[in-house]
Amino acid sequence: MVDFSNGAGMILPMKNIPALFAALSIAALFAPAASHAKIGETRSDIEGRLLSKSGGAAYVYDSREDRYREAMELPYVNLFLTMPRSVFHKFYYKRADASSATNSDTIQQHDLFGWEIHIGYDDDVSAMELYRRHGDPITTEELEALMESVAKSKNSKWKKTTYVPVARRWDIEFKDGGMKLADADPDGKKTLREILPENPNRFVYIELPEDVAGSTNYSQSLQFQIMEAYQRVAYERYRKLVEKQSMASAAKTARANSKNARRTSGVLPPKINKFGDYNMRDFESLFQPAGAGSANDSASIVKYKMKDVVVGGGAKQNRTKNVQITYPLPQQPDTMLGYDYELADGSVRAKLYYNAILFVDSAFDKAMRANLEKSYKQQSEERAEEAKASVGKF
Repeated sequence: MVDFSNGAGMILPMKNIPALFAALSIAALFAPAASHAKIGETRSDIEGRLLSKSGGAAYVYDSREDRYREAMELPYVNLFLTMPRSVFHKFYYKRADASSATNSDTIQQHDLFGWEIHIGYDDDVSAMELYRRHGDPITTEELEALMESVAKSKNSKWKKTTYVPVARRWDIEFKDGGMKLADADPDGKKTLREILPENPNRFVYIELPEDVAGSTNYSQSLQFQIMEAYQRVAYERYRKLVEKQSMASAAKTARANSKNARRTSGVLPPKINKFGDYNMRDFESLFQPAGAGSANDSASIVKYKMKDVVVGGGAKQNRTKNVQITYPLPQQPDTMLGYDYELADGSVRAKLYYNAILFVDSAFDKAMRANLEKSYKQQSEERAEEAKASVGKF
């Protein structure tokens, strides 16, 4: 955690205090703030510092309503439903000044000023921490201070990731004044799956871990509150679906029973579901053919179209009352969220959000991604079996 207990600017009354004690107090007051560990600290150490009145105590969001609201505001809330029972989430509010925060500071959620903090503890040790700035935009200095405190605690240095996700890719060749698609399998060793236009954006259907869903206090957990909210949404969508189907069935019956069905106003023609080709995407390139003489003696500006073919990457429509939650898998490997920075020793990762930064223990991040990949593999195998039933008689 960041040490918010900076005593700079505070004045203590020194009247009637022995000179030696006063000198020691002044020395302690203006000593540089200690650089505290963030990821990897125990909850008792973090809260012992964060909730200390020295420098302004933070306020803990302890009520079920507050915890639910804070969780649902997070861009990664669905990940909570994939984490094991050993992971426990807490939420805090810290004023931007040195005064202690109270409940009254948080009542007007649309007008917060300071920091909201989410910490995910794995076996009571910090595994992920989000710092979100409210009231004013996060400054470069604040971001630097947060990141430096983590780096110093690990005696390491931040490195910016060079990873760039690929949404689409077309490999083309210019040869003899013409162009063509590059052979996707020149050696003939790839499987059919490897040369199909599969969507690079994968997803998993979220399932609660057994140790969470089967725990005795599940009904009191944050995961239960989140699932309860999604269940209400699922019920409402199902109600609307049934209502729509009932209206369509009633309209169809009414038309069939009408003696003047063709003349009845408002009667819709039979529904025709047409389909077509994939879209074509325009590109433009400067082509300089190789040959005798200068390489720049001629050039061609080529404008061409590529078929934007992609298969998969979308969830099936939920036509039941059951909850269906999906989570997109980052293209960046070995991470549940993706990250922008990583410590040189590989121990901690950082991801930037709008006016916020998230720190994640790398081992925890990799383990969570491994669980997601395991779920994806199982679900992919299930889809393969469903495909056999779907096209088996063609």
